[in-house]
Amino acid sequence: MPKPPFPRRQFYSQERNIMDKDMIVITCPNCLTKNRVPRRRMGEHARCGKCHTPLPLDMAVPIEITDASFDRDVISFPGIIMVEFYSPWCGYSRMLAPVIDELAAEYAGRVRVGKINVDVNRLTSGRYAIEGTPTLILFRHGNYLKRMVGVMDIRDLERALDS
Repeated sequence: MPKPPFPRRQFYSQERNIMDKDMIVITCPNCLTKNRVPRRRMGEHARCGKCHTPLPLDMAVPIEITDASFDRDVISFPGIIMVEFYSPWCGYSRMLAPVIDELAAEYAGRVRVGKINVDVNRLTSGRYAIEGTPTLILFRHGNYLKRMVGVMDIRDLERALDS
């Protein structure tokens, strides 16, 4: 039998990496099962593969918050919301962006994730004394809970969200 031109495992791992880039993992709020949903189907209705509960696809991506929408999106939100105060020109904010996107998908249905540009939205930045970017602030039922400044590892952010 002729030998394949490439190792089988390497082919499948490369194929999986390509597939994973086009997928988003959303945790079911009911049974906590992780479900892979294609990014191209984000506007459609998806259900958990285990318990068939509708998945919260609208919470799987961070929302863009402004000074005008801050009270509506954060202060009156009935759960936990993590807000990233970022600057588009800041290299550290750019490094943290994929981590924030991943957390939004992973905690969809349990934690809302939002982003606010400090260069454009100076009122809210001043209200919370944002001096450096990125700054992450956790709110629970509209109340200030915790502040984290700088680039953080995803495990540190997960610990903060789980506590």
